[in-house]
Amino acid sequence: MAIPTSNLRIDLLDNACHSLQRGYEMLNQGRTKKDALLLKEAIIWIHHGVELSLKQLLVQSNEYLVFENVDEAVRKLAHLRRQPDMFHATVLDLFDYGESVYTVGFSKLVERVSIILNFPELATGSPLRRRIDELTNYRNRITHFAVEVRLDEVVSLLADLMEPFLTLLEREIRNEVFVQRCIPYVRANAESVTAVYHLKYMEIEKRITQLTNKFNGQQVPGELFGLNDPITLPKFCATELQTANQNQRVDIVAQNDSEAWLVEIKFMRPNFDQFRRIVYELTNYREKFQTQNINTKLWLIIMEANKVFRRSELQQYQILFSSEKDIIQLEQLLT
Repeated sequence: MAIPTSNLRIDLLDNACHSLQRGYEMLNQGRTKKDALLLKEAIIWIHHGVELSLKQLLVQSNEYLVFENVDEAVRKLAHLRRQPDMFHATVLDLFDYGESVYTVGFSKLVERVSIILNFPELATGSPLRRRIDELTNYRNRITHFAVEVRLDEVVSLLADLMEPFLTLLEREIRNEVFVQRCIPYVRANAESVTAVYHLKYMEIEKRITQLTNKFNGQQVPGELFGLNDPITLPKFCATELQTANQNQRVDIVAQNDSEAWLVEIKFMRPNFDQFRRIVYELTNYREKFQTQNINTKLWLIIMEANKVFRRSELQQYQILFSSEKDIIQLEQLLT
């Protein structure tokens, strides 16, 4: 029988490690059981683990940076050190002696780590920063409002976020135990989720590739691509899946000597900010691709959207659009 103790101390890295581990354990269970409450736990735990890990990066650089008001923390530490037997107090002792200091809020925390520590992975607009921002948005909604928890959306977000984040921590955290014991455990749990997600995504990519290989000059209803008028499908001589190490912004490139279709596939219907980012990235990539003097079309496929998803905006940017229902109809027409 364990002897009760009045002091149970959890340091910052132990706290971060526990939250990340717990989060991915909940994600695995939530995915398997299709349980929204377990997925809610996963989101909250993982966001908490991300926050604590970023605070550790600040603390190991300069302990004062973890406070909302650095000048106030300095003043209160000076006051604490003037107390009996507290000459050697550190900034972290401020929490234990009622000095009422506050750590930096999450949005400022990410900005401080990005700028002061100069981590390009966390720069505004970077892939990892965008995923962290999406996780924060999801976490805020799920803790303060009733919200629909979409299984594929949660799994894809948390699966895509964790490996680049763990790679950053592996490189920058100055604690051998955390790097050698905690990170491998978290990665193992995250990889099991990621494997399932990527398998499903690969199946969709294969399905769209097979579909484009059947294009051969057929005329089909334009509404299947978000258009008002019928469209004539080109015959492609090459259809290529784009891999991550090719640094591409689309999933599939199908082309012949005069025309290319750049295909981007998404599982879930994006929110407004996500949609604007998708449009921005696709149109930018089209401009770069068109330097090859090829007529280039963008085709955005969002499996769980509907036929009228932002139709006028997509037409404005000359982006073809299909939902899964449209894909099914195309498959039937081109059989």
